[in-house]
Amino acid sequence: MNPNGYRITGTTTSNCIKVEPGVTTDITLDNVSVTSSAQNKNCMDVSHANVTITLIGNNKLLCGITNYGALVKNGMDDTELVIQCEHAGEKGHRCTKEICGSLEAKGTIDHVSAIGNIIANRTNAEECGFSNFTVKGGIINAKAGGHNCAIGAACGSYVNGANGAGHKKYAKNIRIEGGIVTAEGGENCAGIGGGKVTPVDGIYITGGTVYASGGKYSPGIGSGGAETTESEWEKTPEGFNVSNIVISGGSTL
Repeated sequence: MNPNGYRITGTTTSNCIKVEPGVTTDITLDNVSVTSSAQNKNCMDVSHANVTITLIGNNKLLCGITNYGALVKNGMDDTELVIQCEHAGEKGHRCTKEICGSLEAKGTIDHVSAIGNIIANRTNAEECGFSNFTVKGGIINAKAGGHNCAIGAACGSYVNGANGAGHKKYAKNIRIEGGIVTAEGGENCAGIGGGKVTPVDGIYITGGTVYASGGKYSPGIGSGGAETTESEWEKTPEGFNVSNIVISGGSTL
């Protein structure tokens, strides 16, 4: 392990960025472009690791493999993912597109996560749900594939489990303290929070600028929705619960 962290640059359509579970590290993305492939389905996976990502230049994580993701953090353990620009912590700094690094995390096909856990692993209790994510700075553009959340817990994290038994996982402790964050959810999924039938406990916006929009029947910030005629409303009403949405600073649009 390098105690000073790692700087990654360049373009690939055949490799991915993977941080092993249990690792604590800093990663600088410096004009990186990663496009998913059949061999490496996720563009970047930091599950079960403590990772701080610093953005320099324009960075892209583009996933086109159904049920996988661009920037993946599976599970609801105590590990943390932080994204920031190189000016984070500077007194009086406000992020702008002209001076701060950016990240485009995008699902280019249905059921792809932009930033969050992935549908492919939602039947595994240890890999399901999404928690402990903080944006301190940078220009973040997150767009999910159809039927998924842009930033948060994947569609069905609460109700889909082994042998049809739900693991009751959800989105927890998402914090935006700075930067400019744009989050666009897919159908029946929020921009920031949860996918369809996926509760949310804890979204805290204390700074920065946030543009959040949900897909059909869904809010920009909160839990994903469903048509009133769908059985989820009757079978699992708690799957749409939302608590601890606190906006105490910044601009939210």
